[in-house]
Amino acid sequence: TVDFLGINQYYPNRVRAPRYQWNEETPFHPERYYEVFDLPRKKMNNSRGWEIYPKIMYDIAMYLKENYHIIPWLITENGMGREHEEQYMDEKGIVQDDYRIEFIG
Repeated sequence: TVDFLGINQYYPNRVRAPRYQWNEETPFHPERYYEVFDLPRKKMNNSRGWEIYPKIMYDIAMYLKENYHIIPWLITENGMGREHEEQYMDEKGIVQDDYRIEFIG
């Protein structure tokens, strides 16, 4: 049994049903059952190459509620990574991450 579920989430991985039949001579791979789907006009974090989808935690919460009902869960990792974060550090070396607060808000 599971006491609780920890969610680490930074960006969505979108998939769809495969358009082509799997070559049965190819060794097993999970992509036999799906192919990657690239959402047109998605909002991107270009410094990481990640899609920005703020509603993702709501979607995860609703999925867990609808499919697992009462399992306790918590967000163990989440965020919006940026390259060159040193540009946001103050003179004490503390990251002033208002841009993250604005992202969440």
